[in-house]
Amino acid sequence: MSAVTTATQRPPKAAKRPRFTPRLVPEVSKRARETLDLVIPDVSESSDENHDSDPRKPQSFICPFSDPTRDVCCQAFAEPRNVKGLVANHLARIKQRGGDESHPINDPLWDDWIIKDFYFARRPKLTPEARRRAMAESNKQHYQRRKKRQKREYEEKKKLWQNGLISTEEFRKILVGKVRVEFDAHLSAMEREQEMQEALQAGRVNGSQDDNSVRQTIATNTTSPRHKSEPSVALIDASRDVLSSFGRSMADNFLSSQRDFLAYTGLTYPTEARVESYYFWAAYLSPMTAWPKFTPWEPAAHTDLNTLLESQIKVWIASVNANPGNNRKEVKVIQSRLQIFNKSWDLVAGESSGAKGSREMDDQAFQAKHMKLWDDAKLSIRRALFEQIFTGAGKSPSMVVEAMNTLTSVLASIEGNDSPETGPA
Repeated sequence: MSAVTTATQRPPKAAKRPRFTPRLVPEVSKRARETLDLVIPDVSESSDENHDSDPRKPQSFICPFSDPTRDVCCQAFAEPRNVKGLVANHLARIKQRGGDESHPINDPLWDDWIIKDFYFARRPKLTPEARRRAMAESNKQHYQRRKKRQKREYEEKKKLWQNGLISTEEFRKILVGKVRVEFDAHLSAMEREQEMQEALQAGRVNGSQDDNSVRQTIATNTTSPRHKSEPSVALIDASRDVLSSFGRSMADNFLSSQRDFLAYTGLTYPTEARVESYYFWAAYLSPMTAWPKFTPWEPAAHTDLNTLLESQIKVWIASVNANPGNNRKEVKVIQSRLQIFNKSWDLVAGESSGAKGSREMDDQAFQAKHMKLWDDAKLSIRRALFEQIFTGAGKSPSMVVEAMNTLTSVLASIEGNDSPETGPA
């Protein structure tokens, strides 16, 4: 009895939570929010999305046989529907049954445009090229709609973001193209400025460095964590030894060339949409440890590579925009790399056995051709990055090993870790 009484007792009332105004925690500094000044390109608000639509298209979807002037009109679909397919299915079922009293099968209305070419219309079968053109036009219209939304909502969303009422990611979603890239570059610049201010403040507190020395240290070592100490002479010397291992001779190595590493290897980013271009990016973006089991011609692999390339392009563009006097032409060249990658993938997909078109290949021929292209791309990049220039610049293998061990030891000492053991166990 006591057990029943205990179970039926009402639980004590929970304490009331204090009422508060919802407010998101700021994700970036207050200065980054207050100094945001993006130029939003003007976009015409004239509706051009339906410029090619048929003027006979109805504004609401009802059964054409529901006209009240008819002797016997349709009552089931006389009220407007939100979905065209509901009316289309209604008409198709009745026609398949041979009509009824309100939908006579011999009525001329069945051959009218509204039924024959609107409700019964089907998507045309397109060739791969026509499908690409249609998708390009659809993407263009979608991009224009997003630009109009950006122009319409920017000021309101900006105020909400600056007041911390919406997250940075939510505000970023309404930004499009160049404006979004400039926004990312603004946040990166503000983050670097904050790091510099913190380093300057730490230098003043310690009294060991003046402002100029701290600024120079940060400018030459922007990737080091803010809590690390200034790189020592030993670290610089060890880094030079490792970098000089990439070269063709003692007189010609990567460190002394002062060139971009990819250009120094002799490789270039593809500038044309070709099947070979797609496999270059597949080998360039994927980890070498994943190469043996990686099949880049599969759609899932393309999706992963596309994500990696999009992320890399953001880094490239932010780097260009962060430099004073950035070159807009260079930004366009960087952006074109993603277009070339996707167009090259279209060529690969167009040759698969599931594709529709004249370039279709059977599975065996497709596998043989594309496995060869994949192997050639891997070999080209491996040779360029390692076999042709990772020669030790005239050093013996033992000197290369010692240089790597020295650099590892110096880095470990700076981070407070134990130095690695030298030589095999």
